[in-house]
Amino acid sequence: MENYISVYTRKQAIEDGFLIDINSLSPALDKLAKEHYKFSICFTSALWAVVDKAVKNKKWMNDLEGIIHDILWMSRAYKMTLSPSSVRFTVIITGAGRKRNHVLELHVHGGDEGEPVITIGYPEDF
Repeated sequence: MENYISVYTRKQAIEDGFLIDINSLSPALDKLAKEHYKFSICFTSALWAVVDKAVKNKKWMNDLEGIIHDILWMSRAYKMTLSPSSVRFTVIITGAGRKRNHVLELHVHGGDEGEPVITIGYPEDF
């Protein structure tokens, strides 16, 4: 048995706003996420801030489902494998600032109960 001083769980990170649970935002987003991956998906708060800014920028007419679809699609289609459980990919997100090409990483790891979960964010988020 290992002795831990403290443990910060995925559930706590979601409650604290450090991770955004895509599957729980709406039934439509849950369905969209499950079309790409069978595991629960969270975005880091840094990635979510960019997605949110892009959706709120009416000039570009982005919608939340479209941006999330693009991120999930690119994570599968155009990736560079970092390890058996991590990939790096680039996705275009317009309307969130001057930067259009965003380099992201997807990590598959054990959740709070050891179940497989996915976290997507910027390389510096991990």
